[in-house]
Amino acid sequence: MVLRKRKLNRLPGWDYSSEGYYFITFCVRNRIEYFGNIDKNIMMLNKYGKVVDEKINQISNIFKNTRIDIYQIMPNHIHILIWIVGTGQCPVPTGGNNWRYGKISKIINGLKGISSKQIHELGLFEFQWQRSYYDRIIRNEKELIRIRQYIKNNPDNWHRDRNNLDR
Repeated sequence: MVLRKRKLNRLPGWDYSSEGYYFITFCVRNRIEYFGNIDKNIMMLNKYGKVVDEKINQISNIFKNTRIDIYQIMPNHIHILIWIVGTGQCPVPTGGNNWRYGKISKIINGLKGISSKQIHELGLFEFQWQRSYYDRIIRNEKELIRIRQYIKNNPDNWHRDRNNLDR
């Protein structure tokens, strides 16, 4: 059996505990629509979506110097803009390349873990998150404004979203 070397998708050399805005997207495994549905361009959360919503709203209480700027739960994925407002010590070395996943990785892994546990407790035993997540480090005000608008408008664009398997 030949094992493929997994591509790491974090920015080499970046400390993911450093101050700044981070745009994160992560999906449900196989893009199954577990969190609700879009009705008239509004995301209608079901009980599983409400679990994720509750957990997102707890992030700032759990992770010091972290704020949720804006987020959108979609039927099968989440967009979240995280703002690290301080330089809280949370780096996690990731090997010989001096990469540091840091606080962002801990936040997303924690959110996935605790929401999965609670969703399973509600009886949806087959629920799983897709492995890893997409991240983008926001580098300027113009990009920040564009990402906020993208997140806000995501339900309006569900009909052409690549994660919408019915499109």
